[in-house]
Parts: sequence; structure tokens; C-alpha cells
Amino acid sequence: MDAILDGWRREMPDLDRPKFDFAKRVARLDQLQEEALSRCLAPWNLVIADLNVLSILRTAGVPYELRPTDLRNHLVRTSAGVANILRRLEQMKLVERIPDPADKRSSWVRLTSHGIEVTEETIRAWNTVQEKMFADVDPRLAQQASDMLRTILLAVGDDEPAAPVARRGRDASGDASARRVLAGRGCGGRRTGRTRSPRAAADLWCRTSSADISAIFPARKK
Repeated sequence: MDAILDGWRREMPDLDRPKFDFAKRVARLDQLQEEALSRCLAPWNLVIADLNVLSILRTAGVPYELRPTDLRNHLVRTSAGVANILRRLEQMKLVERIPDPADKRSSWVRLTSHGIEVTEETIRAWNTVQEKMFADVDPRLAQQASDMLRTILLAVGDDEPAAPVARRGRDASGDASARRVLAGRGCGGRRTGRTRSPRAAADLWCRTSSADISAIFPARKK
């Protein structure tokens, strides 16, 4: 990336250097993250767009459900784009649609018990991969960079979408099922035994990827 920026600095010295360089480096970090995340999700046959939806539902809190409109606002995608993702996740039994008793024309999207498990497995595995990626980055520097990026994102208009409204008249089965899963039990009250440890999942990703993570993010010389 330094060579690319040096080239632009030489060829077009009139460019706004700090902002141009910053945008290029952010784009490069995003590219590296996407490549790593795609490999991380491969064992679950998921793509990044799938995980984005699952993550939003999981962080919504019990019973992990939102309207398709809320998902679209968070993902900044078209209705058709969100519908395609939800269709795929429904086929994988990771989400289900719940009819809205207040409006028969609409529905809510809820994580299934299996969806909760898979979401947490993938997020923990991705966190483990990120630990390897940023092993040489001082945690204080990472926090400072995160805070500064937040300020910059707000400055360019990346505001938080409106908070979703809870579904009225929702059934309690989703709440109870979700709590059982969080306690390590399936819908039938038995231990599922299907959860893959984050370390094992990350190791599986490294074995099946085309390049070892250390080749992408080599450790700096001491």
C-alpha cells in the first residue's frame, strides 16, 4: 500500500494527501478483513451477507427477531437483496418468519435455535481469527483507532438507524427457546453437543484456506 500511495503522490501531488491516504488504507484493511472472513465462514457454508443478518438478529436480544425493514435499514440493502438473504437462511433452517398479528401483510424474522448456535459459533471463530490478524497491534492503539473511525463515520453521515420497535403480542415460545440455547440446551432440553469450539473452528479455517493467516499478516520482526 505504501508503494501505491507513493506512486499517486508522485503522479498527482495536488491530491488531498491525508484524506486520500486514509481512505486507501481503510479500503485495504476492509479488503483483507473480507478475504479472511469469507474463509472463516466457509465451514458453515455462509457468506458475509448471511453473517451480517444473523449478527443483527442475535444482537437484537431475546427473542432475536426484527422486521425485514429493520434489517434493510441496518444493512443498507434493497428489499430484494434482503429477501434473497433471508430466503437462503430460511432454507438452512437458521431463521424463520413469524406472522405479525397486528398486520397480516407483514412478518417478523427470528433466529431459530440452530441459528442462535451457528451465529455464536461463527462470531467466536471470527474473533479468534481476528486475534491472530491483529496480534501485533497494541490494544490501546486499536481502541484509539476505533474511536477515531467512529468520529469520522459520523462526520461523513453514517448515522445509526432508528431503533426497531418490539413486536406486539409476540409469543413466549421464542423467548424460552432462545434462553435454553443460551444455557447450552436445545429445544428439547437436552445438550446439543453440536457447538464447535471457536479455536477448533478457527483451526479448521486455517487448514482449509488457500493461504495460512500468517502469510497474509506476517509477524513483525522484533
